[in-house]
Amino acid sequence: MYFRFAICALIAAAAGGCSKPVTVKDEEGDKVTITEGSDGKTTVESEADGGNLTYESEEDRVTMTDEEGNVVQYGGNVSEEDLGLPFYPGSKETGDSVWTAEGIGRKSVTSVRTTSDPVSSVIGFYRDKVGMIDNEINWEDTASILATDENRKIFLNVSRVDGRTEIALTVTEGE
Repeated sequence: MYFRFAICALIAAAAGGCSKPVTVKDEEGDKVTITEGSDGKTTVESEADGGNLTYESEEDRVTMTDEEGNVVQYGGNVSEEDLGLPFYPGSKETGDSVWTAEGIGRKSVTSVRTTSDPVSSVIGFYRDKVGMIDNEINWEDTASILATDENRKIFLNVSRVDGRTEIALTVTEGE
């Protein structure tokens, strides 16, 4: 369902600034109606799923909420509190790969950061902070850790890219 709503949200973004409802058909021929409210919120209704998606765009983030309260947010900032783990010291958020999703008994947060430090230093920093390591893979300029901590799954991927080290950290809580 999120995939279809994400497509609808992209259509809504392309139709931004509409003062009256716009109806289009998706690739399968189902009607999608996009309405922009006076409060700046865009509502997308999809005939195929029989559901509604509220799409809100702010300066640095997009938030999509369905009628069941499931939320997906792209952009903005993620805090250490959101992740439940510290950021690697001196790392900087890239800003283009921040995701949060909440619903159906789970919450997932992703942050991508960069540092000039080597991959081994980043992996070493997180190794004792992520809980029980289920799997760790190291090869050349890339390393990954999959860990479990209480009711959380943690996935850390660290790669050397274009002279910098990229840290992708995803924490999923819940069922």
